[in-house]
Amino acid sequence: LLWLRAAWQRAAATASTGSHPCPPHSEMAFKATASTFRDMALPLAHEVVEDLCKEHDKEIEQLWKEQQDLRQALNESVRIMREEVLPREKLMHEILEDLEGAYKAGTRQLHSAGQAHMMDTLNKQGELSKDRDKLVDPLQQMEQELERIATLLSHGPVKPDIQGWAAPTGGGGRGGGNPGRG
Repeated sequence: LLWLRAAWQRAAATASTGSHPCPPHSEMAFKATASTFRDMALPLAHEVVEDLCKEHDKEIEQLWKEQQDLRQALNESVRIMREEVLPREKLMHEILEDLEGAYKAGTRQLHSAGQAHMMDTLNKQGELSKDRDKLVDPLQQMEQELERIATLLSHGPVKPDIQGWAAPTGGGGRGGGNPGRG
């Protein structure tokens, strides 16, 4: 629209200076013919086409420059991706594969160690169970012996049949010291 406005301004300027092929407005009313419009429009049409061609060429140059800039930026991006990003990605994939392998190996080792520890624990438990079973009879024998001793102590002390012997006083009799000594 700017170029159209400029063309109309140039046409108005040339008309006021008298260099335009069209006569001034007051004379035009008297001398207008069928070719007057054509005579006036042809130079303007030629000017409009020239301005359109100039704008078109300017836009084409701008588009060409923009295309070249975009292609240059895209080439630089491709170069960076190929030379820097892609090698890092490959290295990262290798590291991740190595980590996964190490994780699997560590998990297997931990699992085997856990199983070995569990088997050792079960074996120890079996041995302890056998040892405990060995201690059941002595425990029962000890309980029986303590019961027998308690039964004997419940009968009271046996007084010695010794002439002139007397039980010591203050001892109370049951489990309170050694009779005969003292």
